[in-house]
Amino acid sequence: MKIQRNDNKEHSSSESKDYGLWRDRVAFWFMGICNNYGFNVILAAAHDIIVELSPKPSNDIKYVRNCNSMSTVYAHNRHLINLNSRSCISTWSSGTGGAGIIGTVSYSALKQLGFASQQLMLGMISVPIFEAIIFWGLLRHKKVTVIQAENGHNENNKDIEQHKETSSAPSIIDRIKFLPKLLKYAIPLFVIYFSQYFINQGLFELIYFPKIWLSKADQYRWFQATYQISVFISRSSINLINFKAVWLLAVLQSINLIYLLFEAIYYFTPNIYVIFFVIFLEGLFGGGAYAKTFYRISEEVPEHQRQFSMAIITVSDTPGVALAGIVALPVHDAICNLPIPSRLL
Repeated sequence: MKIQRNDNKEHSSSESKDYGLWRDRVAFWFMGICNNYGFNVILAAAHDIIVELSPKPSNDIKYVRNCNSMSTVYAHNRHLINLNSRSCISTWSSGTGGAGIIGTVSYSALKQLGFASQQLMLGMISVPIFEAIIFWGLLRHKKVTVIQAENGHNENNKDIEQHKETSSAPSIIDRIKFLPKLLKYAIPLFVIYFSQYFINQGLFELIYFPKIWLSKADQYRWFQATYQISVFISRSSINLINFKAVWLLAVLQSINLIYLLFEAIYYFTPNIYVIFFVIFLEGLFGGGAYAKTFYRISEEVPEHQRQFSMAIITVSDTPGVALAGIVALPVHDAICNLPIPSRLL
């Protein structure tokens, strides 16, 4: 334990002396936004897209709950970054969280100005261009730094030696043997992503409060906006809150899923503000788990296995998202075939 603290102090000291670190922090923040921006716009636009693509509801019992003929899962359908600095992990996490707010707000604002959903989707083509400019123009690249150091442009020989010691990648056998040690990071993240994407993809559109100040489409957008705001808050707090029990967040997220599933079926919640609160918690749990998982890897995993570990954990949430989409499709149809709840009468 003592060695770990010394390593952390040494790491913090080296970062404080790196006067170009601000470039990496800013670059990772903007790349985090670009990485998630398009996806979050699709989340915000999913209901509008489905409404535009769906046929007019008939008098069939299937649509008495004011359901779309297709789930928003149909409209919801990441790259690996070299995160060597813990401060860059923080700014990357914050950027991905900020993408939710920026994506949701920009889509809603442009929608209010009269732009069609299709036009807004096409406009997202420009985002990867901006990300490429940030990546090649602002972010420092480690290989260039090492070459300069070997040519005498870096006076810190200790950094050169450390790079040479840690640059040799583990063998495939070593990586396979190391995989079981990553389960403690991957399993909670899988559960959390399954729960929150089942909620976002399959349940948001089914929860509706009639005769209030928000239309059905507006309620869906505000559910998404509430979720994105809380994700941004939690992902930006990585350096402020020291919380390692990610498994507890997975349990709490599962409870959120159960509550909102029963709400979508029975409509028992007295007012929409309770739903906003539950969704806010959902974003806190999901965003906090994402940020803390990668931060824990940067602290707990040996450096020679760190990049491999982050690559594995980066894609470990994908099965959870995919499974949530698969399960949400039949659940959507099943709920829409249920008798109309009393709140809608």
